[in-house]
This record gives sequence, structure tokens and C-alpha cells, in this order.
Amino acid sequence: MASAGPLSGMHPEQILYIQVLSTPKMYFSL
Repeated sequence: MASAGPLSGMHPEQILYIQVLSTPKMYFSL
């Protein structure tokens, strides 16, 4: 989960969107 840092001022939809986009990157970087 994202910690309350740069994402603290963002909307939940934006945080979820970023997490969905960053998830494939984590899988492909393995």
C-alpha cells in the first residue's frame, strides 16, 4: 500500500489509478 507522503493530497481514485499502473511494472521488473 502507498504510504501517506506525496499521495496524501491526491484523491483515492488517483491513488488507485497510480497503483494499478505501477503494479505491472513491479511484476515485469522481477
